[in-house]
Amino acid sequence: MTRIVLGRVTGPFGVRGWVKIASFTEPREQILEYAHWRAESADGATRELRPLEGRAHGKGLVVRLEGIDDRTAAVALGRPELWVERAELPALPPGARYRADLRGFVLLNVQAVLVGR
Repeated sequence: MTRIVLGRVTGPFGVRGWVKIASFTEPREQILEYAHWRAESADGATRELRPLEGRAHGKGLVVRLEGIDDRTAAVALGRPELWVERAELPALPPGARYRADLRGFVLLNVQAVLVGR
């Protein structure tokens, strides 16, 4: 399976277990539309996280996660990447692609000059 990284926990927020999230989705609030995320703990174990509510805050989001009820639990999460399996992404309209689908492609301009990979 292919992991698609949606964001990252950047730290705790407040004393009630909320966490700050850097979202890589566009728009950033779209990350909240996923019913669950996966994250790896420091020991390499994969854990499922379920967002219960969230809102924009500064350049990121603040989110309340199921089972994370105090600051100690929020700190214990660390700062993992948040991801889903590729198969969990919504279908796109014809001709549209996710950025992850473009890795490894060569980009040429109209004069066939290499612009990037």
